[in-house]
Amino acid sequence: MVEPFKPANTTPLAEPAPGSSIAGTASLAISSGVSAAKSAAAKLAPKLGSYLHTAVHATGYGLSFAFVFPAVFIAELVPSENVLIYGLKDGAAAAKRAVEQVADRRATA
Repeated sequence: MVEPFKPANTTPLAEPAPGSSIAGTASLAISSGVSAAKSAAAKLAPKLGSYLHTAVHATGYGLSFAFVFPAVFIAELVPSENVLIYGLKDGAAAAKRAVEQVADRRATA
């Protein structure tokens, strides 16, 4: 006769205390699990914030470098007293003014 399969090294579940209901035991298990999850989340939140901060900084750095480097590189290659450089300076000043106007509109809205 073949015996039913039993996993090795298992401990039987504790029986509920006499007079306690299965719903009460389940409620206690759920509240214990929620408490453990809150504790784990509290420990994890600062690490996630740090990783998010690093990712946002790296993205901003990369975008800034990608846009500024070519412009500065071209500006350094071209002699400083020339129409292209004047155009770059005027364009940069106009862009700065436009950004300030957008920022002012958002601040008043």
